[in-house]
Amino acid sequence: MSELHFSWLEMSILVPVIGALIVGRLRGSDAKRRWSVFFAGLTFIFTVGAWRDFQWLHVAQAEDQWHFLEQWFGRKVFIIDNLNAPLLPLIALLHVLTALATLRTKVQRFSFSWALISEAIMLATFTAKEPWVIIALMAASTIPPYRELRARNKPTRVYAIHMGLFIVMLAMGWAFVEIEGTNRVHSLWAIVPLLLAVLIRSGINPLHCWMTELFEHATFGTALLFVVPIPGAYVATRLVLPIAPDWVLRSVGLLSLATAVYAASMALIQKDGRRFFCYLFLSHSALVLVGLEVV
Repeated sequence: MSELHFSWLEMSILVPVIGALIVGRLRGSDAKRRWSVFFAGLTFIFTVGAWRDFQWLHVAQAEDQWHFLEQWFGRKVFIIDNLNAPLLPLIALLHVLTALATLRTKVQRFSFSWALISEAIMLATFTAKEPWVIIALMAASTIPPYRELRARNKPTRVYAIHMGLFIVMLAMGWAFVEIEGTNRVHSLWAIVPLLLAVLIRSGINPLHCWMTELFEHATFGTALLFVVPIPGAYVATRLVLPIAPDWVLRSVGLLSLATAVYAASMALIQKDGRRFFCYLFLSHSALVLVGLEVV
């Protein structure tokens, strides 16, 4: 496999982790915000470097020049290809803008250190190669919002049930895929759990109530960082599309199209700003899944 000229991928994961450790030890809220913006900006630079370096190589996929993190796994874990290359800078930019846009009156509520941890998990998810690593990282990504809800004494039941079901379905579906092997048409025991996992994480109607709960009870920044990258569509692309029969794609497309229309209609009549953005992003997430079915 071709190699990048620098360890852009691993640095883009390590920098926010280091930043989270430093920001978590700071006292003042303004200092936490400034350092969070610095580390998020530095991560953005590394992701842009990875994207540009990959474009110069003119290959289908590439890996880092040096492998620091991969020594822990004993195998090659992180890659960059035509799918995730442009997404990495967008995820990093989202975290930069979220930290910058956090009002001074809200800095004490928003956890900048956990936002950096979420960034590291999300970037690792979008660069992971192994399916089980993707599943583990998707499970880990559900922890920061849950922790914030508990810390603010907000209801967690709806979020916990949906995310727990998402993790169980994702792991169970892929376990059946491996049991059945890759050289055959997979059974419903493998396809249906994966399909349900994608629908839950993407908030497809009627499995979207966790999203409205999250936007209502969590800080706006945390909800944005959890929903806007649309990791459900990425999981569908990596795990479901390569093995899914046509009826699965058609089902996802129809459900997603109905959800997009429903969410857009709900957004038009909302008077609360949080619920408006919730339905707006839900509509966008559903349209992405519609596009996957069309492609």
